[in-house]
Amino acid sequence: MKKSLYIFCDYYWPGTKAGGPLRSISAIVNALKNIFSITIITRNHDLCDTTPYPSVISDQVMQQDGYQIIYCSRENTLSNIKKLLKNSPDIIYLNSFFSPYFSVIPQYLLRFTHSKPRVIISPRGELGFGALSIKPIRKKWYSRLFKLFNAKDYVEFLTASDSERKEVAQLFSQKFKTTYIDNLSVKQSTHFELSQKNKNQLKIIFVSRISRKKNLSYAIQSLQNVQGDVQLDIYGLMEDKLYWESCERLIVSLSPNVRVQYYGEIHPDQVIATMQQYDLFFLPTKNENYGYVIVEALAAGCPVLLSDQTPWKNIAENNAGWTLPLSDITLFSETINTLTRLCPNEYQQYKIAARNYYNTQIQSHSNEEKYVSFFESST
Repeated sequence: MKKSLYIFCDYYWPGTKAGGPLRSISAIVNALKNIFSITIITRNHDLCDTTPYPSVISDQVMQQDGYQIIYCSRENTLSNIKKLLKNSPDIIYLNSFFSPYFSVIPQYLLRFTHSKPRVIISPRGELGFGALSIKPIRKKWYSRLFKLFNAKDYVEFLTASDSERKEVAQLFSQKFKTTYIDNLSVKQSTHFELSQKNKNQLKIIFVSRISRKKNLSYAIQSLQNVQGDVQLDIYGLMEDKLYWESCERLIVSLSPNVRVQYYGEIHPDQVIATMQQYDLFFLPTKNENYGYVIVEALAAGCPVLLSDQTPWKNIAENNAGWTLPLSDITLFSETINTLTRLCPNEYQQYKIAARNYYNTQIQSHSNEEKYVSFFESST
């Protein structure tokens, strides 16, 4: 008989707006569904939305291809979780550390059950310094309570990078077992075409949620003193409207040689094809434990300009992009100026290198066996 695995996550298919975490869960389910009896517990609507998915039945178990899923309505989320925990699952996987409904509440309710399943928490970049600096007081107090009340013999962490593993150890003084396995990569099948960059011009793309963590305002500020014809096109869900308004104020202060346009949300299936039309993907994120959108940029042959708050530390040495410290915005501006001046032949090497990096460092490596071994060893 298969062991039972309950996966709690804020969003899942047919949602499209949650980005990387959604795709990460999908990859885990595909890797484990033949080994475990998997139940996904999630919301019945997409990120920044309240309308239920038209194709699902809320608050009922729905059978999918090799697993089952419960789409919880807001009013029945708590009762659904209570009912499910009475089934005494073997493993509980929480795809967030701070999610109130899909991490905090399940852990709290477990204290009142007789069973003690293995609890695996994937913090998804929530414990990095940049992420913790957003709403810091609330996060600080919850982290203290978590450390005080959770037992190290049944709670553990699964991190997607060595830096994230160190963040967990630093925050909780190595109290909890922590395992580091690179995220399961989602293979991207795409026709690779080299777009032509023009000398003294640079087409930049930003694809991510409009939120403080993704740091769009920093990207805009870095363009204040750049030269040449620079274009920044922004795609992504407007998660924080007040933050976007602050970005708009920065945009109007830019020089005429810099053009910025917001195009709204982009469907996941269109991301790579869209990125192929640009010279540079720019993401000065405050923290990223993996960054599926970075993988998509590399698959598109679009060199990446990143902050040093991601696990992609060897990008520069492979000529696939640049990782710079957020403490020095001038470095970002200077890098953009240098890239803008390059002629098509000079810049082409970076586009080819980005695609080669994806082929050799990402697509050819599979961590599926490591994930299977990890989850089986937890039972």
